Amino acid sequence: MIRKIYLHWSGTHYNWATPGHYHTIVMSDGTVKRLTGYDQMLRTHTYARNANSVSICCSCMGGVAWRDYPPTNIQIDNMCKEVASLALDLGWGPNDITISTVMTHAEAAANRDFSKWQAWRGTGVSFGTARYYGLPHDNYGPISWHDGWPGGTAERWDWWQLKSSDRGGVGGDILRDKIRNFMQAAADPDLQKIENYQQETECRLFFGGRVISTGYILSDNRCYARLLDLTSPFQIRIGTVQSGDIRFINLLSDKYKPKYMTDAPIIPNFPNVDIYLNRPLDVNGNAVGDQDFPVQPFVQGVLLKRSTYVILADFCKELGIDYAYRGADKSIHLGTKTAPPM
Repeated sequence: MIRKIYLHWSGTHYNWATPGHYHTIVMSDGTVKRLTGYDQMLRTHTYARNANSVSICCSCMGGVAWRDYPPTNIQIDNMCKEVASLALDLGWGPNDITISTVMTHAEAAANRDFSKWQAWRGTGVSFGTARYYGLPHDNYGPISWHDGWPGGTAERWDWWQLKSSDRGGVGGDILRDKIRNFMQAAADPDLQKIENYQQETECRLFFGGRVISTGYILSDNRCYARLLDLTSPFQIRIGTVQSGDIRFINLLSDKYKPKYMTDAPIIPNFPNVDIYLNRPLDVNGNAVGDQDFPVQPFVQGVLLKRSTYVILADFCKELGIDYAYRGADKSIHLGTKTAPPM
């Protein structure tokens, strides 16, 4: 069960996205990369706080702080949108976004989810002493805070500020306010058209000369298709399906291997679904994760009309399935190098 979401920066250049450290990375251009499913635990993202938590990180702040790789506005916004989407999936409302549920690494390092009196007891002491006093760890956060919170050893200060001119310590409050606002934003109007069966968005999908499904082309030319309709033609089987707050589907195939190149779309106010291929199974046949070598979803889906839909181009590119759009009859043809004339 996820009880906390921790917000980080990587302390690297803008293009860093190495699996195994954080669940999701947001690049400088706002691209979101889901490196580990949120149902899996990672061991090392937030010191002594990794259980029942997930981590979302911006790749930035390497080199000289605020000069070489400062966080970009779209990077910050898309991190907050990703948190908002996850929070809604967890059943949280805007009022649930507090320092008890969403923390920056600076705040976590300083034990700001405890009382100031407790935080003082965990400052300037060993890890063991802090644990004795009921804290998860000693204070390794920023040296100072604008409100007089106990200063730590400054080993971590992620999002203490959002820009160099901010007062030290206001970053978490600004981010949580952004997250609340994104949670209250309207749902994607394009996806609502699919929910409402609006025919002007429909597009027939062909495989082997026959119609296998109806896709939906949105205003930005993305085509969403029902995942179940894409699996059978390519002899991909449906394995474990996990419902609930953190949803995933494990597909099974001996033929295909994902490239893990696609980015995770930010889909506000619609339930998200992680899609895996050949995720490891336990002795009972249930999909499992590995804390040392976490399993990465190869594409993200969204629940529409009580079914999982995926972006067709992402699904095909990941698995090396060719496709072609024919404008004359508004159709997409899959799995043939000799596509009908455009």
